[in-house]
Amino acid sequence: PMHDIPAFFAFLSILVTTVNFVTSVEINFYPRYRLYFGLINNGGSLVDIKKAYDEMMIVLKQELFYLALRQMFATIIVIIIGSEVISNLGFGFTNEMIGLFRVLCLGYAFYSIGNSIMLVLLYFVDFKGAVLCGFSLLLVNTIATRYTITLTSNFYGFGLLAAGLIMCIVAWSRLSYYT
Repeated sequence: PMHDIPAFFAFLSILVTTVNFVTSVEINFYPRYRLYFGLINNGGSLVDIKKAYDEMMIVLKQELFYLALRQMFATIIVIIIGSEVISNLGFGFTNEMIGLFRVLCLGYAFYSIGNSIMLVLLYFVDFKGAVLCGFSLLLVNTIATRYTITLTSNFYGFGLLAAGLIMCIVAWSRLSYYT
């Protein structure tokens, strides 16, 4: 189908977030997370626990902000430069497929940011929050895609874009509420 190749290339654009989460967020966040919960579990003083919590939250917010910034920057670059490159690779990309590629790049970008935040919720053992994030993605994607496939093919991919954006908002809201 005409959507497979654009979807594949658009999905590759989120490697930035995947690599960034492992190499930056986990590397910088986890030691502070471990210190905070170590103090709680091993009888640290209230002052030390509060200080460790504040440091952990500063690092977490900073790392998630940079993760989102890097992904959006990469997405913009991929949309601008990647559209030209993939149309010249000989895969038979049409203008419609390029449009779908661009929409899917944005949808996957929001999804990857929301998914990263959802993984942080799992660090905090917020299973309800993680399920809420996943369910919001499922629900919005199902409803929006069901609607957009009844429209012209110019609207394909907007279901994922809407779902990724909603998942990102739900995940950030839940993390803010939970922490």
